Amino acid sequence: AQIAELKEEVAQETDLLNAEKLRSSRLRNLPNNSVDEFGGLKGFVDGDTDVVQNSLESMP
Repeated sequence: AQIAELKEEVAQETDLLNAEKLRSSRLRNLPNNSVDEFGGLKGFVDGDTDVVQNSLESMP
């Protein structure tokens, strides 16, 4: 009975450890994701200013 309890505890600890590994890997990727997002936003904003610029130039 004691062995079964120990196995259960080990399984729970393993689950917690795996969850923590996943969380830490996501945290490590966070700066990269933020840079990518910012690059995308910057491109979007630059694209918008081009649209405004083109509209202004085409006005009589």
